[in-house]
Amino acid sequence: MTENDYKYWISFTKISNIGSVRLTKIMKGFESGSRAWEAQASDFISLGIERVAIESIILEKKDIDPDKELE
Repeated sequence: MTENDYKYWISFTKISNIGSVRLTKIMKGFESGSRAWEAQASDFISLGIERVAIESIILEKKDIDPDKELE
């Protein structure tokens, strides 16, 4: 994991319905935080992430700035 990945992992914790279990699945399923942050719903489905969490990711991440979260 690179230092740049932290801002994305921190940002995922700001999304409702993303707790430690789902975050761990996401972290293990993607090669980088930026790749996870740019992923589509189908990518999360293939990881076994539930629909309610995917909907939260898609809706809420547009209001989260990973650079600001890192600060």
